Amino acid sequence: MSRRTASVIVSLMVLFAFSFTARISAQAPVAPPAEPAGYVPFILKIQITGKKSPKDFFVPLARRELNRRIRLKKGAGYFIYGKILTPKSIKAGGTGAMLMRLKITGPGYRMVKQAVIVIVENLITEDVTSAASLLVSNSPETINEPGILLSGTIDRRDGARYLIHHKNGTGRKLNFMFNLFNAADTPAKVLLLESGLEQSTQEMTAGHKAALQFIQNTDSNRGYIIDMPPASEYVINKNELDRKITISGMGEIHVLDGEGVAFAIKASYSNNSDGNGLREIGQFTSRRGHGFYGAPRVDIEDRFVIGGRWKFIGIGDKPLESPYDGHTELRGNYGVTYRIKVWIVNPTDNPEKAQLNFAPVSGPAVGTMKVDGELLKIGMQRPPDTFKVKEFLLKPKEERPVYIEMIPESGSFYPVRLVFMARKI
Repeated sequence: MSRRTASVIVSLMVLFAFSFTARISAQAPVAPPAEPAGYVPFILKIQITGKKSPKDFFVPLARRELNRRIRLKKGAGYFIYGKILTPKSIKAGGTGAMLMRLKITGPGYRMVKQAVIVIVENLITEDVTSAASLLVSNSPETINEPGILLSGTIDRRDGARYLIHHKNGTGRKLNFMFNLFNAADTPAKVLLLESGLEQSTQEMTAGHKAALQFIQNTDSNRGYIIDMPPASEYVINKNELDRKITISGMGEIHVLDGEGVAFAIKASYSNNSDGNGLREIGQFTSRRGHGFYGAPRVDIEDRFVIGGRWKFIGIGDKPLESPYDGHTELRGNYGVTYRIKVWIVNPTDNPEKAQLNFAPVSGPAVGTMKVDGELLKIGMQRPPDTFKVKEFLLKPKEERPVYIEMIPESGSFYPVRLVFMARKI
């Protein structure tokens, strides 16, 4: 820990201790019940990655770690009161400290007031290889009974991207869980890059938010490190999913150290909060893609000449195939990154304008893409409409490359087309 970080921690502790003591001394002494309502360590630590991680990214992770480490007596609960003291951002290689003030209460127990300091280390990780596989949990899209939707293993250094998209059709609230397991007798270290799990009454909205957050986080390498002792379990997400609500998420799991980890995505009723004893309900041979697929990336290079034919580029064509016989191919290539390079050529002696359009062909669709590094969001479009994404002004005889990245989003109808055309100035 750096001297600066230690100084920040001490200052926060002294400040809180002084204000807390002042409040207590002004109160009349009351004999408290013998047992406190709960316990949480005074100091927690999380490790993140990212070029420059803002507080909007690491504060939810700190709260998740707090929720994981706090111990409550039966019937007790806790809440954070007052303002969370935190740096605005932490650069790669830096360390920061947060202060959260808690009240833990419960009937018949002594209320606990406590300050918790969270050390946030932003690590510079070695180059992480691209995900070698894609895990898709999407069938049944509508869950009509509790069960295990998808499970498997992720080997060391073979990173895996995942895509989750389901709707609660049971008529009851569900616990939706995504867990990791280290069954080995040696520790494991895991890097998780994720969007979180987005919920919405609109399937398209949930899928769009998840894809947007994933693109933003992976573009800045924002993730967090999970240290898993031997024979341990880590809950990535555990969400209450109401009736008729869609949950959607994307992420990547990279095992940095250890023998590999197992995972399970499952849904259970509230009377089985840990999801024990559930049967497999994933549908690997249905119309929808579900299960295990190859590397989630497609590279395309093409050329558009102004004055010639329009250039159509398919996003979601040529579905990834499953390595397992009889398992459904991934129609629409949801969750796959398309990296596209198009040379625009102006062969004329005059300035010319080229235009990039988004054209749905399978049904209503939204999109998120980066064009020459600029993040652009495309609202819902319906066939046969097209949406102008960007224009490019070319000088006489100029040739220039345009770089595009895009991921087919859950809840939308893919494939779609990107169309390059010319427009007169």
